[in-house]
Amino acid sequence: MFFPKNKIIIGAANFGANYGFVGNPKNINLEKVKKIVTLCEGYGINKIDTAMGYANSEKIIGNLKNDLKVITKFPYIPGSRNNIKKEIILRVNNSLKKLKSKKIHALIMHDPEQLLSQNGKIIYETLLDLKSKNIVEKIGVSVYDENTLLKIVSLYNIDVVQFPCNYLNRTFLSKDLILKLKKKNIEIQARSIFLMGFLLNNNFKNNQYLKKWSKTFEAINKWHVENKISKLESCLSFIASKKYIDGFIIGIDNLSQVKDILKIKNLKKPNFFFPAMKDLNLIDTRLWKQNKILKNDKGLALWNKASKTILGGNMIFSKRPDLFLPNKWPTYFSKSKGCKIWDISGKSFHDMSLMGIGTNILGYNVQKVDDAVKNVIKLGNLTTLNCPEEVEISEKLIQLHPWADMTKLARTGGEASSVSIRIARAATGKDNIAFCGYHGWHDWYLSANLSNSNKLNEHLLPGLSARGVASNLKNTVFPFLYNDLEGLKKIISQKNIGTVKMEVCRNELPKNNFLKKVRDLCTKKGIVLIFDECSSGFRQSNGGLHKIYNVNPDIATFGKALGNGYPITAIIGKKEVMEAAQESFISSTFWSDRIGPTAALATLAEMAKIKSWNIITKKGNYLRKKWTSIAKKYNLNLKLYGIPALSAFTINSPRFLEYKTFITQEMLKKKILASNSVYLSVAHEKKIIDCYLYELDKIFKIIGECEQGRNIYSLLESPVCISGFKRLN
Repeated sequence: MFFPKNKIIIGAANFGANYGFVGNPKNINLEKVKKIVTLCEGYGINKIDTAMGYANSEKIIGNLKNDLKVITKFPYIPGSRNNIKKEIILRVNNSLKKLKSKKIHALIMHDPEQLLSQNGKIIYETLLDLKSKNIVEKIGVSVYDENTLLKIVSLYNIDVVQFPCNYLNRTFLSKDLILKLKKKNIEIQARSIFLMGFLLNNNFKNNQYLKKWSKTFEAINKWHVENKISKLESCLSFIASKKYIDGFIIGIDNLSQVKDILKIKNLKKPNFFFPAMKDLNLIDTRLWKQNKILKNDKGLALWNKASKTILGGNMIFSKRPDLFLPNKWPTYFSKSKGCKIWDISGKSFHDMSLMGIGTNILGYNVQKVDDAVKNVIKLGNLTTLNCPEEVEISEKLIQLHPWADMTKLARTGGEASSVSIRIARAATGKDNIAFCGYHGWHDWYLSANLSNSNKLNEHLLPGLSARGVASNLKNTVFPFLYNDLEGLKKIISQKNIGTVKMEVCRNELPKNNFLKKVRDLCTKKGIVLIFDECSSGFRQSNGGLHKIYNVNPDIATFGKALGNGYPITAIIGKKEVMEAAQESFISSTFWSDRIGPTAALATLAEMAKIKSWNIITKKGNYLRKKWTSIAKKYNLNLKLYGIPALSAFTINSPRFLEYKTFITQEMLKKKILASNSVYLSVAHEKKIIDCYLYELDKIFKIIGECEQGRNIYSLLESPVCISGFKRLN
């Protein structure tokens, strides 16, 4: 296959600066650049690509004294409309001065999403003005995603587009898009044809970020051997086979590399190229981060060790560092007090995040609770006989919920959830369950994905695997949407439902008397109604959240805050329902320990004394009000979720995960553990919340700029966090 060398565009990122991800050689000085350019010109190569942000690249190009057509890129421009126009003109004039030229061949936007912001029109008009004055010959954009490009070309008449293109990344090669670009006479320039050099030198074993795709790169190496083609030639062959590409940028590292490329006369074209990949974390190089572990970072070193010896790396998904700030999250703690945590390296942080995943309403290391536990440890925790505290806590829970008659204690939320399902099935004699929300990891719940792998998408994690769940549980559990009474009625009418299990509310509040209508429907149909209060219990009332709505279930489960950090959960219910399970075997050794009930009694006593639910609800309302105010200040479309004491927000943007990562990154620098949700506690003093809000104001300001086109990826210092739990309610 013919190798169109005249389509090569010299990539000048390494001229005068180190650039790239995979350990490029030292920057190339002027004398070396002169030799490279002279060699290229002999093959009809007459374009060079640079950027205003590439250190001394423009200056070196200006000293070459040749007729190369220069393509340069400008970044996001902050400020008002007038400031943006002045800044673009100023930067162009500075580039012309460095380039020692009167004209720029093509002026490209490095952060083109700014064209889609409220300042897009003034930017475009400024570029057209430069073009009309013959200062710039062509204008264009450098893009990473197809949707952004489609929006831009529908609004503006541009001359050039640059996009990543290699055999792994074929995002922009759809026939419809190419035809649309060609119809508008837009010049297509491909970049990242070697995937930042990694398709040539994929030493993935020594790369902390990319080694997760080791099997992919091993397959790539095997493919090259089987097809008897070099890595360099396969990349060039792929790009040359796309005749509609008008030019392709090759980042130049050294003279030897240029000679190797230019000596190729004809390219070998394999019968098929290595298959394309859809994993953006691999093919979108904006997401790549060096991700090196610092030698003194004990937490990350321990996490790496744990990942090899512990299934999943730890005991609970919600504490995975990848959910917060991959390879930079502290991960492990040494001690805690109030709402403060010390990691194993001795650094302290204020916890404006999970607070033990909602377990510590009173704060960490509360003396009254801890002292009660210490006392029973001295007396003995687990013996042949039962502890009297389990009777006392059972009576207390029934006292707080007069509709209930009996209890069963467990130690985890998942256990309590499964126990409640066993009891309900025993009471009704029916297997089938309608559910809403998140209810743990047990088989009865995950079996929803046996019939359709997407059934839990809105409840838990998209694509959650039911691998290992007994196949005979298929079609026994059926999800419904919160506040969708008609959807629930339909399931009940079709699926012989015996149990309805749901959270009272989580992300949104009940509408149109939803809870009361569910209660009436279950009563009418003889269905056992279970309220899962493991997260909501004791946060907005002295007991279950259902008390506020004056709707009583047949069974309720409690956990999380019940023991202020000590393992204890409870199932409470009506006598006629609970007694139906007397003959069902529901039993576990450690459910009879003394620490859990003792901690629960001390916790409930302290909560009642200070009315903790009122304190944290007030704090939550204050926090939500401030979130809304700061977001409005910077024109962010914020959506709030949850009850006040368990509040969360999302920013309505396709880059929300990037913003979430950025929030955590910047907060961590200020010794604050934070993300987009806060489990508030009594220990969160106003001055701590205000300190957090002060920092969030600065972060939201930058995010506001990113929504107007600033490059969020240039601000991130680690890979983007992964998404967490998604709930129907």
